[in-house]
Amino acid sequence: MTPETEAKARNFFQAIIDVASNLYGRWLDEHEYEDINDYQKPFNPIAQRFGVQITKMNKRPFGFNFTVDGFNFTLAVKGNQISFRQVA
Repeated sequence: MTPETEAKARNFFQAIIDVASNLYGRWLDEHEYEDINDYQKPFNPIAQRFGVQITKMNKRPFGFNFTVDGFNFTLAVKGNQISFRQVA
């Protein structure tokens, strides 16, 4: 992975922390009634700004998979912790 790709992923992560936190709280309250895929919509404009493609929303833990320059990552919200990591 290039330094530019790593920077894109990190900058995207920093840009979506507040949105992810807010949506996680909503998901905790509404997960029985709402479609997880609807939660992708608020992330899409931010992802486009950073050249990121969200590929899949995840219920447990709440978050999503995304790609940057062909590299795969996952973002997860667990309690009061939000993290992302590269995946194979």
